[in-house]
Amino acid sequence: MLALPAKSTQEIRPLDRASILARPVLCHRPWGYPIRLLSKEEATALEPRLDFGPISATTLTEIEGHVDTQRLIPACVAGVVARGGVTDWNSPVTGFRLAERDGIGQVTAVLCADRTIACDYVVITGGPDTTALAEMAGVHVPVLTLLAAQS
Repeated sequence: MLALPAKSTQEIRPLDRASILARPVLCHRPWGYPIRLLSKEEATALEPRLDFGPISATTLTEIEGHVDTQRLIPACVAGVVARGGVTDWNSPVTGFRLAERDGIGQVTAVLCADRTIACDYVVITGGPDTTALAEMAGVHVPVLTLLAAQS
């Protein structure tokens, strides 16, 4: 869901703001892309815990998702650390140590270029490299790469 706030650093009249957000809907729907405009009431019904404030228009695309990574990542890292977990942003992962537990293959350590980190659980946060990292553990995780990111 994408909402265009009523206030912004640029002065845009409400009708213009709604028109700006409507453009992708008008362009992409004929191609079969599942996007549609929502009223504030429809958006509130879908996300009752969000305070949308005054908005001019909202769109919904059922096949996409978005999070505020600037807030999400630090919150997730703080949660891991608070529970005794380890995060390491600077050691390249070279592989995983695997063992069978209760008949299921499980990662028991992350192998890094400079050290080995024993673990019970692993969260792979490799962005576009997630597929390659997961395959080191014998797991296939497909990641759809946007064309714009490849150029």
